[in-house]
Amino acid sequence: MTRCADGVIIDSSVVKIIAEHKENAAAKLAKYVSDIKKSICGL
Repeated sequence: MTRCADGVIIDSSVVKIIAEHKENAAAKLAKYVSDIKKSICGL
């Protein structure tokens, strides 16, 4: 996708994680963002 797209929109996924995990969302968000970064960077 990085060859075709200038960016990705993940805000609704972030809101969903926060809604589902409330006070425990920080760890889930950190993993989610890390996974997204790995996918985008091809790691």
